[in-house]
Amino acid sequence: MLLSKICQHEDWQREPFRRFLGHHLLRNGLPLDGLQQTPQGTVLAEVNHGRWIANCPNPGCGGALVVTEADPIFLCTDCASEDNGGRPYRVVFPSARAKADIERELLKRPLQAGRARSRNWLPGETVTDLKAEAKRYGLEK
Repeated sequence: MLLSKICQHEDWQREPFRRFLGHHLLRNGLPLDGLQQTPQGTVLAEVNHGRWIANCPNPGCGGALVVTEADPIFLCTDCASEDNGGRPYRVVFPSARAKADIERELLKRPLQAGRARSRNWLPGETVTDLKAEAKRYGLEK
């Protein structure tokens, strides 16, 4: 994984996103039908350990995927988004400006044991919140 940027799917997988999803759905014995369906509902992107991810909203699932703005869908490879009728969700990223500001702030945080453990952001957090958090936990470079 790249540590000099906040990563999306294509930064760490050579395989196109939908092909990746298809392989993982098949491996888990789940249907591929959702890959061809129009997204229904939304999930919010967040940053976890320096990666843009989306979490499965289906109760009890706990699945998550590194997502991409190039194809902003989420189809859980653990449950096939069964609570969404097997349809993918549309992934909502922050606006381009907000996303750039969030990433810039997170990249100021040092790596811990060679990992981006402190590079996290949740929807609703502001850049001011991130700066205060970095100061509070001594994460400033």
